[in-house]
Amino acid sequence: MTDDELLRLPVLLTVPVAGRVLGVGRTVAYQLVRRDEWPTPVLRVGGQIRIPRTPLLELLGLPTPEATPPPEKPARRTMPGKAQQPRKGRDGRDYVQEMLLP
Repeated sequence: MTDDELLRLPVLLTVPVAGRVLGVGRTVAYQLVRRDEWPTPVLRVGGQIRIPRTPLLELLGLPTPEATPPPEKPARRTMPGKAQQPRKGRDGRDYVQEMLLP
């Protein structure tokens, strides 16, 4: 794998992709996981097996990509010069959502 491919890896890898990072084939990678000989933590969720990226890259002595915070939500846009009017119900009164209790 190239350095650029390593930097673009997702946070959780499939076993074949993690095997490519280590330079082993798919069959060998699954055998190592099955025998509990895989050198990094393995996550089993249902029938899926995932390998975390960070411990795998640390094992190889490679820098791990910095976690980037999620983008901020843009401010809600409103019509300029127009104040928000309260919603009106069918009877013309202000709309108020009431919680139904048993």
